[in-house]
Order: sequence, then C-alpha cells, then structure tokens
Amino acid sequence: MAAHTRCRICDTLLPEPFLDFGEMALANAFLSSEEEFAKEPRYPLAVAGCPRCGLVQLTCVVPAEQLYRHYVYVSSTSEAVRRYAEELAARVVERYRLGPASLVVELGSNDGLVLRAFQRRGVQVLGVEPARNIAAMARAGGVPTVEEFFTAATARSVAAREGQAAVILGRHVFAHIDDVHDFFEGVGALLAPDGVLLIEVPYLGTLIEH
Repeated sequence: MAAHTRCRICDTLLPEPFLDFGEMALANAFLSSEEEFAKEPRYPLAVAGCPRCGLVQLTCVVPAEQLYRHYVYVSSTSEAVRRYAEELAARVVERYRLGPASLVVELGSNDGLVLRAFQRRGVQVLGVEPARNIAAMARAGGVPTVEEFFTAATARSVAAREGQAAVILGRHVFAHIDDVHDFFEGVGALLAPDGVLLIEVPYLGTLIEH
C-alpha cells in the first residue's frame, strides 16, 4: 500500500493527520456471510492537510486495481443522477457549442449514463472506466468505453485513435486520483487547445458543515 508523507501537489512535508479512523474495511465490499466478516481486510484511513497548498489528502492509499477493477455502484440506479445527467449535458452542449464533430470524454464514466445524455444531443462520446463489469454494461448500452484507468499513457493512446477532446469530464473521480501530475499530463495530451476540462469535486468545508 502506498503511504504518503509529502503533498501530492506541491511536495511539502505533510503534518500528522488531523482525522484518523484507524483501520477500516473497504467501501462497497458487501459481504454474504459472518465467515467473510472475520477475514475481511482492513486498511489505514487517515487524512492530513497540506500546510502550503491546502490540499486535504489520504496518507495511505489502497491500490487502485484492488478498489476499482470490480465495482458495484451503478449510476443509472439513481433517479437524481439520471435527472442531473440530462441537465448537465444540456448545459455543456449549449455553453460550449458542441456538435457532431465534438468529442466528450468522461473519466470514470461508470455505466455511461452521462455520456448517453450527450449522445442524445448528437455529440461523439467516449468513456474511460477501469471497472471491467461496469465498462461492459456501458458498451452494451451503446457507449464506447475504454476499460482502463486514466493515465498519461491512456490519454496518449486515446488521442492517437480518437483525436482530441472538446470536453473532458470528471465527475467525483478527481479525489480518487493518487498521481495528480500524471493525470494533468494526460489531460494535456488528450484535450484540444480550445477544449475544456470540467471537474466536479466535493468541498471539505461544506462536507463538514452539513
């Protein structure tokens, strides 16, 4: 497991965690028996804040392959997310004047719910989704999907095959990126010069306040 003593963004030495939950089981790892509970692995869950740039971050990270290659959350099961997908696609298409030649790439695209809303508006789409079971659902629903993590290497491969993106969309995935420098190198390789990167992230202040 990767342990971080320095900030992912500015490389400043991190202070002691301000919030430490000890060892915790993984989210979404649903168990079917009491025997499984006794054997379930647990991992450190602690949060530190960078004194220089302010980024709040985990000090230990479970390998992405273990967390995301098989996933249980499916976007389409949420009525609220379905409504939001339509609203988001309508706003983005109108604001950035997207058309049939525009490519929208979503990172962590899940079952393709948001990208289908763009498809209905005549826009080209491509999903990047590491969960093999979820990516298969997206492709079955007509959304072309790359079954991989978004890295600089993945971005260069996609750009070579599909061309550059007018929009790269990351909804609630950026906080799960361990190597943010590699992430932005990938964005630079895939995004068109006049393209736009749209990232949705939770804000810690609001999270704590509410």
